[in-house]
Order: sequence, then structure tokens, then C-alpha cells
Amino acid sequence: MPSYTFEFTLANEPQKTGEYITTLLNTQVSPPERFRAGHRLAQIGDPRPGVGVTKEGTPDIDWLEIPGGEFVYQAGESYTALPTFYMARYPITVVQYTAFIDAGGYENACYWTNEGWLWRQQQLDTLPMLWGAPKWNIPNHPIVGITWYEASAFCAWYASRMGYDADMIRLPSEWEWEKAARGIDGRMYPWGMKYHSGYANINETYAYYHVGNYFLKRTVAVGAFVNDRSPYGNMDMCGNVREWTLSTYHDIGRVVRGGSWFSNRHQASSVHRNWFYPGVGDHGIGFRMASIIDPRPATHHFGRS
Repeated sequence: MPSYTFEFTLANEPQKTGEYITTLLNTQVSPPERFRAGHRLAQIGDPRPGVGVTKEGTPDIDWLEIPGGEFVYQAGESYTALPTFYMARYPITVVQYTAFIDAGGYENACYWTNEGWLWRQQQLDTLPMLWGAPKWNIPNHPIVGITWYEASAFCAWYASRMGYDADMIRLPSEWEWEKAARGIDGRMYPWGMKYHSGYANINETYAYYHVGNYFLKRTVAVGAFVNDRSPYGNMDMCGNVREWTLSTYHDIGRVVRGGSWFSNRHQASSVHRNWFYPGVGDHGIGFRMASIIDPRPATHHFGRS
């Protein structure tokens, strides 16, 4: 299967990797400048843990522990049934999704749900929507244009590659997603109760929810908005891309949580809920993985591909 090829080497630039990372993570630098630093990192190779792939071609996931116990869910409801789980620091990136494609993920029915494989067989193309579009297919940016079926299949493939059953590493439920985003104290955003300009990659200029002057009109390198960080270290849970969850919506769709690069501050809050049909994707929806077991000790295992 053809895949999108990335060129990581530029003459006279590899030694600048550290400079670009410093710029990318500097909260005193404007969002447009951090976008440019992240874009250059994409071109020369982004070495940050959790962003790329291992030498074996497996997505390098930076797993974070989300402690079990009580937390404030939605508008003050206490939800106490969650055990400890693990969630990826970043949404899945374009280069990580490329590994799934290159491993034949679109040809192997065992990674797909029954409905997902039927959807897959009905598609004329064997690549995701928007694949190869220069604006969206940047290696260290979150993958977009992904349906729920594709996101679920990626998780099953990754679980198999790591030697786990598909129900062990999967999309997070919306309860898991919200706890990872908010912590236990009912905050409205990963950092606190109020939105602050420049803290997340959203549309701050939206007329009815104007909160600032930044609207980049596109995704950015994962983790470029350093303040968009949950109490547990999960990045980009307010902005950049909305994220598929495991949860169903009245048996007709799947719940999507979080905000994207075009969301207003209301849509980007940690309590906002939305849903889409599982066969729909757009330029603002991505995903990240969750695990019911600690996958970190097993990162040296590479099973079936």
C-alpha cells in the first residue's frame, strides 16, 4: 500500500533541533512562532518522547498514569467507579499513524470491528481522508480526518503489536477522557476554571466567545501549547484536535471530547460533549489511546504486525 513519505533531513539544520524544541516549549514565545518551530522540527525530525516511532516502526507512546478514585464529572456529579488507568500524553501523530498504514492495517480485518470492516470495504480509497494533504499531513501534528472505525482499528493494531488483547489498549471512555483532562477538582479547562489567551490552539476570535486574538486556522505540533496540560501531564486536551472516545451516543454515534483548532472556548472546555457518526471524519478530529493495564514495562515487546 502506498503511504505518505516524510523527509526528515535538511542540510545544516539537525544541530538546531534543541533550539527548535526550546522555542516550541517556551510559553513566552507567541503561538505563531511556536507553530513555525514545530514545523521545522517535523522536517528535520522531532525527537521528543511520545511523538514519533521506535526503530522497530512501532508508535512511541508516552504513557501517563491516571490514578483511580473519585473525581468531579460534568456539572458537579461525583463519579467514583474509575480504577487506575493509563493514557497517552499526546494525540496520535501523523507519523505514528503512518506506521499503522505501512504495517498493512487497512488490509487486515482482525483489527477492525465488524461494522468498521464493512465500512472499510465500501471505501474506494485505502487511505484516510485528507491523507497526503500538505496542510494536515505533518509528521509531528495530530492525525486528522480519521473516522471512529479507523481510530479503533489503530488501537487494536497497536495492542496486538505490543502483545495485548484489543480491549486492553483502546480508545478512552468519555469518563476516562474527562478525568484525564480535568483531574479531580472539577476545573473547566486542563489548567483551571477560566480560559486564558494563548493557552490552547483554538479559535479565540469567535464572535460570541471572544477570549483573545489567536486563531491559527490549523493544527500544530503536539505539545506546542505548553499550558494546555492536564493535572497528569496530558497535552492538547483543550485544543488542537477533538478526540474520539469509546463511548456511544444513543446507539447512533460515538462521543467526541475536547476542542480543536477551530473550536470556541465553550466548545473547548473539558465538560463539553459532542458526537459524530462512526464513519465520519473531518480536519478537526483525531484521537489518543488509553490502557487498562500499565503498558510501560512491556514497551520492549513487539508482537504481530
